[in-house]
Amino acid sequence: MKDNCDDENKDFEKVQSEIDDETEDTSTYEIIPYGADFTLSVLYDKMDKEEIIIPDFQRRFVWNIKQASKLVESFLLGLPVPGIFFAKDKKTGNLLVIDGQQRLVTCKSFRDEVFPIKDEEFALRSVHENWEGKKYSDLLPVDRKRFDDSVLRATIIQQISPKGDDTSTYHIFQRLNTGGTILQNQEVRNCVYYGKFNDLLNELNNDDIWRAVYNSKEPHKRMKDIELILRFLSLYYNFEHYTKPMNEFMSKFMDDNRNTDEKKLSDMKKLFLETIAFIDKKAGYYAFRPKGPINASAFDSVMYIVAKNRDKLKEDLKGQIAKLFKDTSYLKAISEGTTDPESISTRMKIAKRYLVVE
Repeated sequence: MKDNCDDENKDFEKVQSEIDDETEDTSTYEIIPYGADFTLSVLYDKMDKEEIIIPDFQRRFVWNIKQASKLVESFLLGLPVPGIFFAKDKKTGNLLVIDGQQRLVTCKSFRDEVFPIKDEEFALRSVHENWEGKKYSDLLPVDRKRFDDSVLRATIIQQISPKGDDTSTYHIFQRLNTGGTILQNQEVRNCVYYGKFNDLLNELNNDDIWRAVYNSKEPHKRMKDIELILRFLSLYYNFEHYTKPMNEFMSKFMDDNRNTDEKKLSDMKKLFLETIAFIDKKAGYYAFRPKGPINASAFDSVMYIVAKNRDKLKEDLKGQIAKLFKDTSYLKAISEGTTDPESISTRMKIAKRYLVVE
């Protein structure tokens, strides 16, 4: 089957080392899985208080009213229901839904008496005659209690080590979510590392100047544009501590900064907006495109050098970038082993030589 990602990534230069980096994982983890028997009443309260987090991409409810009614009927009849799967957020204690969204939303919607697809009344259909056409409030008290006290088995995964991050959640989610969609790396980060920094990345991605340089009014469906912004910020702040793979480096940076202080968020926002506005004014569309499509390594090196040396840049930035893109050593550093520390250092040094007044 053809992966639709191929079409969605046509604006990006295909570099094999970048593709290989996306699946590389050098970390080892100590993880504890444990079971928990939650009553539907407890799950309802946790969802109501937003202690259970349903990732954005999963929020589309796909069951019809009869499917949802059959689940409610199973609880009323005391029949077994497949369990759900959570990852526990070390920083907040919240539970991230990996599998079981349709079941959870059905149970909450029945209690709220609003069916999620059309915001219509949730009255049971195609069920036992005792409950046919009834809403939650129409049930006999004994049936409401039976429903509320029904148990939904959950498996919860929690990372024990490394202690300083929650990066195993990223890999667990990527491997175990059964939402039917093969998620791209930034889509997984968007699910796992929700918070103020993630909100900022989404805000920056909608900046008009960035959209013009990126050459698309609409955000990338698989968040590749947001990943570029994250890549720049990760290298700008943590380049001296860079370790391969790039994918993991960005994940750790996002985890570390997911709810950073307002001052740093403001600094990041100013940094990105001023840098991309300057590049747009001086070089425009061609700033990150050695061969036509965007090259992620050209992007990170040009952005990094411009941001770090704004007061020392050469006058004809567009012309200097054009010369940079003809340098054979630079072209090698943005096309081979692009996430190796040596390649990153090489392209940064060469870009600085062309763009900065020594």
